[in-house]
Amino acid sequence: MILWDALSRRVPSEFRATANPLASFGFRGAFVVTGPFAGYAFDLWGMDTALILLGAVTLVIFVGLIISLMLAARAGEERVEWAG
Repeated sequence: MILWDALSRRVPSEFRATANPLASFGFRGAFVVTGPFAGYAFDLWGMDTALILLGAVTLVIFVGLIISLMLAARAGEERVEWAG
């Protein structure tokens, strides 16, 4: 919900009807792409190992996104300080 609110605040109203379905499509597309790999991992290594692998990949992606968001927020704070 937080991401949808942030998207709605940043996208102008004339483009919001296009941006929301595209964001939803991208999120669902990630499942379409990763689903076969998860199924293959289940078949190859079993459920326990595949779920640990999926958790590790999710954690790496999450940490990468958090670090990039923190750097962007810090850069935004520096720009605000210079403007003031």
